[in-house]
Amino acid sequence: MSTTFAKGLMVSVILARSTSFLFSKISLVHMGLFELLGLRFFFAFLVLLLIYRKTMARSFSLTMVKKASVLGVILYVVMASEMMALKTSDIYFTAFLENMAFAFVPFILWAAQGKRPSLPVVGAILVMTGGVGCLTLKGGSLSLESGLFWGLSAAFFYGLFIYETGRMAQSCDPLALGTWQMGIMGALNLATSAVFETPVIPSDPLTIGSVLALTLLCSAFGFTFQTVAQKYIPTEDAGFFCALDPLFASLWGFLFLGENPGTTGCLGALLVLLGMAAAQKGESGRKRAAA
Repeated sequence: MSTTFAKGLMVSVILARSTSFLFSKISLVHMGLFELLGLRFFFAFLVLLLIYRKTMARSFSLTMVKKASVLGVILYVVMASEMMALKTSDIYFTAFLENMAFAFVPFILWAAQGKRPSLPVVGAILVMTGGVGCLTLKGGSLSLESGLFWGLSAAFFYGLFIYETGRMAQSCDPLALGTWQMGIMGALNLATSAVFETPVIPSDPLTIGSVLALTLLCSAFGFTFQTVAQKYIPTEDAGFFCALDPLFASLWGFLFLGENPGTTGCLGALLVLLGMAAAQKGESGRKRAAA
């Protein structure tokens, strides 16, 4: 797979995943947090297992299961934090906070590999962080929403997930790795739901449709093919592409739920776009200089 195609796939993945905030917000009205996550990811695992059963059989090994378990556990924390934030905050607020992951990735790389972020990247992170900060301005004053902690928790662990995915996908079949992580993630959530929640079988068409969309579009395609794309693009690039997620998610929240981020929210979106473009330009220039 070429780098250009992989980047296009990554954008498609982010676009698909951005709808998860909308569908999750709808589903949480009638379903428990962990039940929803368990059904979404375990059914996605079953679908992928059926479609790619030969690939799964060829690549199965204890090492594969161990790597998928690490990713599954991290993703379990990411998604639980995201859902807790969504229960108390608007989609655009949660989406932008979670995707502060793009600011954590370069520093996780620095801590893990000693790869110091370049000055253009640091500058771009500051610009994008300022954009996210604009989301906390409600009517011109600082408003600490109850979902702030959960959103930032999701951001840190999502940054860790991006790093670990990029590292592990280099040495194994990324499609099989992404599929197994779905199964582990689903099993963990179903077990948690059985202990702490009373399962509810969704019956209204809107909830059922939302769960199906979460299963097929957001999980089976979204998370699994992120693993495939990340095998062919740098981890830093994957982190910056994730900045597109809250922009799309905010659009869905505005169109379908009437959420309005206001002037400061629009300014934040602009800063995120400018920061991402600057980071991409800075990284391209650094690579050309190194060559």
